[in-house]
Amino acid sequence: MTIVIIYIAQCDEDFKMDAIIKFLKENGPCLSTDLTQFLAKHYGLTPVAARQRVSRQRSIFRLDYLKLPRNAQFVYLQKQYNSQQFWDVLEKTLLEISPAYGDAIAALRQRGGLMLKPHFFIACGSPLRQTKHLSPQTVLDRLVQAGLLQETNVPGIGPPCVARAHELGFLFTEMIQNMRARLIVEDITLKAVADWARRLGLVSYDLVKMRNETEDFPLVSTFAWDFAAPSYLGGLIGNTADGKAKPGYFVCDIVLDHEITVEGIKPFIHKCKTLRSLKNVGRCIQIFLAGQFSKDAFQLAKSEGVIPATPETLFGREVGASLRQLSAVLRQVASLKDATALEKLFDALGRIEGAANNLRGALFEFWAAEVVRKTYPDVHISMNHLFTDENNRRAEVDVQASVASREIRFYECKGYQPGGLIPDEEVDAWLDRRVPLVYRRAQTIQEWQGRGFHFEFWSTGRLSDASIERIEKARATIRPGRYTLDYYDAERLITIARDTKDKALINTLHQHFLNHPIAVVQRAEDKRRHQENTAEQEENQFSQFLF
Repeated sequence: MTIVIIYIAQCDEDFKMDAIIKFLKENGPCLSTDLTQFLAKHYGLTPVAARQRVSRQRSIFRLDYLKLPRNAQFVYLQKQYNSQQFWDVLEKTLLEISPAYGDAIAALRQRGGLMLKPHFFIACGSPLRQTKHLSPQTVLDRLVQAGLLQETNVPGIGPPCVARAHELGFLFTEMIQNMRARLIVEDITLKAVADWARRLGLVSYDLVKMRNETEDFPLVSTFAWDFAAPSYLGGLIGNTADGKAKPGYFVCDIVLDHEITVEGIKPFIHKCKTLRSLKNVGRCIQIFLAGQFSKDAFQLAKSEGVIPATPETLFGREVGASLRQLSAVLRQVASLKDATALEKLFDALGRIEGAANNLRGALFEFWAAEVVRKTYPDVHISMNHLFTDENNRRAEVDVQASVASREIRFYECKGYQPGGLIPDEEVDAWLDRRVPLVYRRAQTIQEWQGRGFHFEFWSTGRLSDASIERIEKARATIRPGRYTLDYYDAERLITIARDTKDKALINTLHQHFLNHPIAVVQRAEDKRRHQENTAEQEENQFSQFLF
């Protein structure tokens, strides 16, 4: 009898174990707490016994990297890992039960799945350091370990970036282009916010901090923001214990991309509510600035005491419309055929301090693409094309031109401040890393077989003598039949611009790069130095003649 009872008990145990496997097969990955509830409901087990059944099951896998509420674990079958269902369920689960991980994922999704790492630290909703809270670095590390996120380097972007790992691949080039466009427009808008807040006296004029402008984050308490400044407005100012004035704060985060959803604004609201709960922090005006909000997101922000603002509400319709147009232009710049488009945006946004500097690089790439289009008949232009080698190293080509069936041309464009000296390191990186990588990859593309490859370095600034010497030496030592090299500085670009006979292209080059006051002063200084050097050489020659 004892043997029969033990045998029946063992069969019942095996049946429950099989039920766990069947549940995961039918329902997909889930939390361990979902399994225990299923066993308790359908097999009459106590919660403790159900948890023991789940913990003893050796045929299921657990994602141990993430520490989840109530000691829950994310469980799955081996064959389910890395499937689209796996990532979708994991993201959905974290969004529902984990404020720290969920807010980080929501912030990244709201920004198109790719963002700068310092901006991730700002947007994820976690304090940089605070007791009983995960830091942004810890959140990132665990999500990377889990395989949800990935740190990656993007050519032409200084800091590392954070991306949704399972969205990389053929979408990456488009993601980079969208991120660049968003960052340019957002930086211009943040400068406008700073100007607006200063003019109204909302903030201390010299204590404004914006992302990217300093090595430190714009901070209020332990939270980072896109924009932060102390304020001594009467409604915000308080007093310390010893009777001294304690300032309030004006903070702002920005996303000028897709419509802001409830999910997308929750990380910001979480930051704001947590900040208000801290006793020693002054009162805050908290603004979330976006292109547009969903109705529910707008209402949620209002109900939580956050100001949901748009460029139109802050700066008026004209500036708001210009910012939207700029974003659209930067996203589809390769397909535009109107050389005056960015020129008009330059003028419309020129009233915002610093806008010209933010636009100059994008304008120059657009300008270069249009010059190439005008120069070569029957040409196909693409911009910001990303090449990746077998070791996952990346190199970006600013402007790529397929000229009929003859050759492929690759242009490196540096829209530096007029008259500025291009760092030698930029030329070195182009010659030593980007050109060889792109050439190796170009050789493997079937439709490019038999074509010639040509690389050019275009700059609106000046190349040093050392950089010119390096390019000349490289050009002279390239084995015939491989590829060719050339370079153009601002002065040499005048000739090819004139050859296009396009007034808009010629005027843009002169107005924003050659006749800019900085460039004029620099050219005068170069001319003066050249004259001094010539006079010195002549004097030396004359002295040698006499003696």
